[in-house]
Amino acid sequence: MTDIATAWAAIQARAASQITGMPILWPDEGNELPVEPAPFVFIEMTTDRGAFIEIGGGRGSNTFRNRGELLAYVFVPIGEGLARALALAEPVAAAFRSYQGGGVTFDGATVQPLGEGASLVPPGLTSAAGNYSAAMVVCPLHFDQIG
Repeated sequence: MTDIATAWAAIQARAASQITGMPILWPDEGNELPVEPAPFVFIEMTTDRGAFIEIGGGRGSNTFRNRGELLAYVFVPIGEGLARALALAEPVAAAFRSYQGGGVTFDGATVQPLGEGASLVPPGLTSAAGNYSAAMVVCPLHFDQIG
């Protein structure tokens, strides 16, 4: 069965093998934006409250399902247009749509337009996101554990 660290590693491996043509940035991994604005994707995972899906094996032997989402933000330099961000987001979505591997099952993938990156920055925070337009890929996922 899969714990969250194993699920995260599976997501990173799938992204590295399937997403080409732009850098992939990950939370808290010393990411640096290009000096000259260029397309990139930032990937994170969120989790929701899980639940037992099989009970009856006794304490420590029941199946627990963890649900979450992969969120991939595809950024392109401002002025290249939202259409370019959406076009680059489609292969990211395709990498995870209906994919099952490493103990993680993806239940689909949807591309959503976001627009100017400045809209993603909380007020008062200085960020280079204002130099970009963005689209987002949302992929519902789940992984199971015994416990």
